[in-house]
Amino acid sequence: MYRWKTIFFKYGFMVLIPVFVIIFLHMMKKDQRLAVYTENDKSEYTVKQETETEFLLGLETYKSDKLDLSIDIPEGWKKVIKSGYDTFVDPVTASSVQIAIDKYDPSINNMTSDTRGEELSKNGGALVSFTPLTEKSYSDIYQTQNLDGVIDFFEYVIWDRKHIVKIISTLNDANYSKYAPTIDKVTDSLVWNQEDPIPDGIKVFYDEANKFEFGYPSSWQWTVTDEGMFYAEDTQGQTGGNMTVSVQPGETMAGSITQYDYASLISNGRSGYIMASFDQGQDYIYSEGSYNTSDGIKTDVLQYLYTDGANNCIVTAEFPDASYESVYPLCKSGIGLFKSYAEKERETEAETEPDTSDESTAASSMPTQKKQGMSNAESETQEMSEDSSEIDSSSFADAILQIVKIPKAKAQEISDIWNALGLEPASYAKGISAKDGIYMIYVKTESGMEYYLQISAKDGTLLKLTSGSIDGSALYTAQN
Repeated sequence: MYRWKTIFFKYGFMVLIPVFVIIFLHMMKKDQRLAVYTENDKSEYTVKQETETEFLLGLETYKSDKLDLSIDIPEGWKKVIKSGYDTFVDPVTASSVQIAIDKYDPSINNMTSDTRGEELSKNGGALVSFTPLTEKSYSDIYQTQNLDGVIDFFEYVIWDRKHIVKIISTLNDANYSKYAPTIDKVTDSLVWNQEDPIPDGIKVFYDEANKFEFGYPSSWQWTVTDEGMFYAEDTQGQTGGNMTVSVQPGETMAGSITQYDYASLISNGRSGYIMASFDQGQDYIYSEGSYNTSDGIKTDVLQYLYTDGANNCIVTAEFPDASYESVYPLCKSGIGLFKSYAEKERETEAETEPDTSDESTAASSMPTQKKQGMSNAESETQEMSEDSSEIDSSSFADAILQIVKIPKAKAQEISDIWNALGLEPASYAKGISAKDGIYMIYVKTESGMEYYLQISAKDGTLLKLTSGSIDGSALYTAQN
């Protein structure tokens, strides 16, 4: 017996040690595998990753015929025109990607989470998130709800000083996990060679009250004082720079101010000011100069004066000469972006003053274009009621039937098209003309959006739906 015990202790351990090692490694491997699930506490993480890979769609390149712009869109999605923009729609789920190109609107520079949320709420949308990306781009996510459920909208917005480009992806909420990875690929693929880009490091500010814009270093903090003066400064203390923008009433044009008088004006409060450059036009003056502060610090001054015969706008940047290399290029670029829209707006207002000529009471509240539609229809014999109709959210088809005599099925078809386009509920409708075999109906929504329906008098088919005016952007056009 003693002999066997000796053999066991001498050789048994040699056999058991490898066994213990194998068991230990197996347990370690098991722990590592379980940690993946423990981290998320749900196995859906792995399923989601597999789903995203499985449903990543193939892409093909779309090139705009309006801008030097390209973007990849999902293969097989059908191209349609929605709200006047090129839109690609998945025929199975109705998910879509829209490339919206509009003229530059300076107020886009002031977009924030609050202002975007207010815009959406007026049209029945709810903002989910808003993310500033650069000085000239942002993204947001918002939702609306219709009879089909919750609809998710993903916007990527980028602009230069000529155009605004919006990539708007629309998904039914139930399809989010399926298409979200593809939508990310679509957005990331955008390539745009801009005509008038905003320089890097510059943020444009639009003064909505006085209708002008300018730029300032984007890293500076800004505020608007109680007196309405814009003030920005380098709060990080690296450059000591600041910029002020003020507006004062005045009829004197810049072109009539002599360099001597201007030097006297700008040197006020700047002892020993020396003007280094002076550039003058009919409505502006731009100057560069320097002075020494009471502490003996040489300070550079860039100033731009703009006059329009009613107001004087003064943009001034000041910074220690020691910061010249880093601050001067930014301030000069920002000031160089100054542009006034006041005169253009006054011209637009003059062109769109309401027509007060004596016309029929039924058309008196319509813009000129709509009134012409009424007068052309007076001699027509096609049956159409010119009575207005208040519309409940569920009675759009009935409202159409009260105005024109078309098959009930056609009226319902028009209502379905309206809903499919994602338009907000109509609250008011009125017949405005019946000529050449076409009924023309004016429709208004609760938020004030205006649309025009052109309906075939022969069979009740919706021929065209436009926004804003009869000749406005076509949201829907019947296929031949």
